Amino acid sequence: MPLLTFIAGNWQKALPALAVIGAIAWVVLFRGNPASERAMFAALLVIYMLHQIEEHLWPGGFRQYTNAHVFKSGDDNWPVDVGGVALVNIGYVWLPLAAAALFPGALRCLGLAWIGLTLINAITHVVTSIRFRGYNPPGHLDRAAAAVHAVGAGAGGRGRRALGHGDRPHRARRRAAAHSPRGAVRHAISETARKGSVANVGCAKARNAPCARVTREVAANSWRCASLCAPYKRRV
Repeated sequence: MPLLTFIAGNWQKALPALAVIGAIAWVVLFRGNPASERAMFAALLVIYMLHQIEEHLWPGGFRQYTNAHVFKSGDDNWPVDVGGVALVNIGYVWLPLAAAALFPGALRCLGLAWIGLTLINAITHVVTSIRFRGYNPPGHLDRAAAAVHAVGAGAGGRGRRALGHGDRPHRARRRAAAHSPRGAVRHAISETARKGSVANVGCAKARNAPCARVTREVAANSWRCASLCAPYKRRV
């Protein structure tokens, strides 16, 4: 159905507005009794929306990362697909939490169960981060690491010049690569792959590729590399 297809493909775009409206409504409705179960269930819904923004909107990539690294399917939309993601996040998160907040007496057990499920979800994220040595969804941590790495490489190069160390060709190339946003990202991908500071995510495939090519074909084996280049794709 066209309506369901539209909702499945665009539900996450409404999250920022819904989170803001929910937060304002929570303050207005529960400022007098913030410790009530109804307030707790409503707060959990708003907090979960913030988590959904991270997973599916900004930086996003939860579905693609899961298919690439957990299921190793080579397909961004299988077995975790767009429709399934929408069903889980709307039907199994928004609706039960909203219902528990509206009817905390009759649906108290449902709300308490969702608090437990939220804890399990958090543990799952921690376990998968340890298992695959990278946070899912990728983005914030990877981009921060790339920026720090690029700045550190540039500072290191200036320090060696100040101390009078000779310029080896590979050092000169690395310093030159850090002088532009696009070059900094390519440099970070190359260095993290070469040194192994980012574990086995296929970044070597992107070592000599411009950001425009670090996209879908690399994402199946290296979603991390694609996320590193995401802020600079329009500049290529």
